[in-house]
Amino acid sequence: MALWTPSDLPAGLAGWYKADAITGLSDGAAVASWVDSSANSNTLAQSTSAAQPSYETGELNSLPIVRFDKDAFPGDNLLLADLGGDFEPGTGDFYIALVAKFSTSGTQFIMSKANSGTQGLNLFISGSNLIFRPQTVGVTTNNINQNSVIDSSFHTIVCRRVSGTLGSQFDGSAFTTDDGSKVNNGDLNNDANFNLGSTSTGGLDTDMDVAEAFIGVGTLTDDLLQRITGYLAHKYALSGNLPSDHPYKNFAPTIRVRPLVGDGPQLFGNGLIS
Repeated sequence: MALWTPSDLPAGLAGWYKADAITGLSDGAAVASWVDSSANSNTLAQSTSAAQPSYETGELNSLPIVRFDKDAFPGDNLLLADLGGDFEPGTGDFYIALVAKFSTSGTQFIMSKANSGTQGLNLFISGSNLIFRPQTVGVTTNNINQNSVIDSSFHTIVCRRVSGTLGSQFDGSAFTTDDGSKVNNGDLNNDANFNLGSTSTGGLDTDMDVAEAFIGVGTLTDDLLQRITGYLAHKYALSGNLPSDHPYKNFAPTIRVRPLVGDGPQLFGNGLIS
């Protein structure tokens, strides 16, 4: 048996950012770049020293986090010029996930890849609520939200769009307003920056601690949604937040590898489930 990780997702992982993959930094040091742990080399970077978040060791289950401070000038954020073809879902399926803690209310953007006309991906805080809203130019789009996330505690967050319908989990339970009916099927393709910690065009920075975050294109099935939540919850000692009936409440998701046969190891079943 081996532990399941996002590297076992079928396809489409555009960027994967783990604080424990950052090397060579001491506690409190500025983070100028955040290596991509997917196969795409989509490193997040920030060349302006005043806008670089900080690396904090031993913050969550003895693991590091990256701390963003919106009160820094001009506000901390990390950006990649363009995820390009690695994140171009168009009107199709996509997903995002993270483990984070939010401490300050107000309008603050967590993840954004939206142009000046607002077409694209938006995950942000409004007041004290977390809003997942893909958006299309000139169209009022549906969104789903989780109430009251400003509690200075870490949470697992997974958001997806499947067949034009939004869905999300907060600590393994559906968002406050997620009733499975929020249709949002706009075309999200654009040439905007992907930003972690602010809008794609800059501004509306976020006060947050992030342990891990990833983004991808493709269909996140119910099984994969639960696996992502289980993986994050157990890695960061947050499984106590999961509902009692979550399939990974008591153990992390795993995969089972067959003994070497022919050209190499093979996975049982569909290659994802043990």
